[in-house]
Amino acid sequence: MKLFSYKRVSHQDQKTRETIVNQENAIKRYLEQHPDLEVVETFKDEAMSGARADRPGFLAMLERIDEVDGIITYDISRLTRDLEVWNYIMFTLRNKKKILIKAKTGEIDNYSSERTKMLTGFIEG
Repeated sequence: MKLFSYKRVSHQDQKTRETIVNQENAIKRYLEQHPDLEVVETFKDEAMSGARADRPGFLAMLERIDEVDGIITYDISRLTRDLEVWNYIMFTLRNKKKILIKAKTGEIDNYSSERTKMLTGFIEG
C-alpha cells in the first residue's frame, strides 16, 4: 500500500514534543511494524499553524492524493487544527476511498467506522 507522509510543526510545537524529528520517528516505527506500507513521498510544513488551510505542503499533498492509497501522519493535529479543514479532509479521503493512519496511536481511519459514519451523517445532514 502506497502512502504520502505529512508532517507539520508550528513555532510552539518545536518547543514541545511534536517536532519534525519526533513525528518522523513515530512514522518510521509504525512503518517498521507494517512492511506492506510504503511512503512514496513526504510533505511537510514548518512554522505554520494547523489552523491555516493554505499550507504549501498540505495543498500539494491533497492535489496528488489520487496517486496513493492514503496518508500517514503523526496525529490529526498535524494535518489540521480547524474543523472546516478537517471536514474537507475527511470527505475527500472518504470519497476517494483513501485511508488515514495516525502513527502516534496506530489508528487507521477508512471512514467506515460507526463513529465516522455518525459524524459524517451529522455533518451532511
